[in-house]
Amino acid sequence: MPLPTENFILLAPADKTGCGLYRVKRIGKALSEASGMPIVENSGSLPSFSELKASGVKVILTQRQVEDSQLAYWQGLRRELPDVVLSMDVDALIWNVHL
Repeated sequence: MPLPTENFILLAPADKTGCGLYRVKRIGKALSEASGMPIVENSGSLPSFSELKASGVKVILTQRQVEDSQLAYWQGLRRELPDVVLSMDVDALIWNVHL
């Protein structure tokens, strides 16, 4: 499914089982209501940079994207689309300290 070309908010929860309800989906809903921008929820692999560039994405909300390949994707996104607001929740991982 192609991404919208008008302004929208992309939600990218960590998985499909509901763990993103409070940290991604509810925040996205509040932003959508305040801004009037529609929500698109990612349901698999993240879109390519070219897909995102051609779209109207303005905000991306995600969580627990901390594997090396995931971090490389987000770093590339910052370079390719510096005006897109990226909010990443990592609070559940803060306490995951390896001693």
